[in-house]
Amino acid sequence: MAALDVSWDALADENSASGARARPVSSDPEAPLDDLVDVLSQACGATVVGLGTSCRGANELWAHQHRALRHLVVYGGFRSLALEEDWTLCLQLDEYVRTGVGDIHELMATARSLWSTRELLHTLSWIRVWNEAHPHDLVHVFGLNADSTRTVAYEDVARYADAVAKPAQREHIVQVLKLLDPGSDIAAHIWRYRSLAPEGRAELLRAARGLHTMVAELGPHPLSAYALRQCDAITDFHEYHDRVPADVLAYAAPRIARDLVWWHKYTGHKIVYWGGIAHTVNASERALSKPMLLQRSTGSWLREHFADAYVSIGLTFGCGDVPQRIPPPLAGLLEASLETLSAAHSFALAGSCLGSRPAIVRIVGPDYSTENNPDCIASGGTLEEWFDLVIHTRRVTPAAPLRAEESPSSAARKNWRDLEEQR
Repeated sequence: MAALDVSWDALADENSASGARARPVSSDPEAPLDDLVDVLSQACGATVVGLGTSCRGANELWAHQHRALRHLVVYGGFRSLALEEDWTLCLQLDEYVRTGVGDIHELMATARSLWSTRELLHTLSWIRVWNEAHPHDLVHVFGLNADSTRTVAYEDVARYADAVAKPAQREHIVQVLKLLDPGSDIAAHIWRYRSLAPEGRAELLRAARGLHTMVAELGPHPLSAYALRQCDAITDFHEYHDRVPADVLAYAAPRIARDLVWWHKYTGHKIVYWGGIAHTVNASERALSKPMLLQRSTGSWLREHFADAYVSIGLTFGCGDVPQRIPPPLAGLLEASLETLSAAHSFALAGSCLGSRPAIVRIVGPDYSTENNPDCIASGGTLEEWFDLVIHTRRVTPAAPLRAEESPSSAARKNWRDLEEQR
């Protein structure tokens, strides 16, 4: 991998001369927010802020996400947190943070392992405390994935049909819902669907699309937008699992952007979007080396829709344990260059300071190992295009998974992705 073309010592001198510099920030999730006032001034004026982590398993990166959320809620008027987790599960998490109804540990037990952490529990608990103190100014949680659409979506569509549809229409909708019913074990349902012959999946996908059409034809109603969003989740589930893995990310990126736009229109909220760094960057053409993919990022779809009201923040790190040992970044990576800019444990740097240097960022995802470390990168475009802000941490420690007694994990309750990884 070629080194970056311009000396970062020279960049530091340029930044100092122009008044732009690396600003130390705390990685203590409960630290006062004074250090973020200037750092997040641009983000506070945005409509959607994407906080993209280069690794989901690092405690300090969770802390930066949490502190940014706190700041944006308190000082920026943001009122929704979007997670790259199942839409229907997040409806239940949202009910918990709004009302306290539900067992948060039981709910998090059904999430993907990367979300079933003490760090996310801490954030959801903070939102719950905020909502108790501000009952007329609630912060919501919503999900952006549709790979595990649960029965709540089907039940909501059935209730809507009961309230709105004529008898013949209602009967037809109920018949389709029975055909598509996932039952109580979503992981088992996914495996059943994925094991069908292509013509069997095609039949159910046609039924899901037809359900959306039938509900849309019921006409205008105050709840029609929400009912159609549930139909979208049902259709997206069948679309997602009818695709080969190589096609999933290209399919998901514009759909996730669509759902963020929909939520903003539906609620009027400003949104904090937590995702992977390869998703949140503003990249019209982003290459992933493992798996080998070339595609447009979710962040670029959001920039197209919201223009400068979408702000991209990258969360990177140097080395540490997540829990696997991550060595120092290789020369040529953004992270290696950032390591030379400040002695602070964590610091923020405006994207404009990064200039037109090639964007080459390490991705520590499910396929990462020390052996394939050189291959786990995202690239394409320039750093100033990708990021409005970068927050870098020199060394990280592992995030804390919920203990077994806090988060039951029988095979029937595990997320289907985690079961797949064990096969």
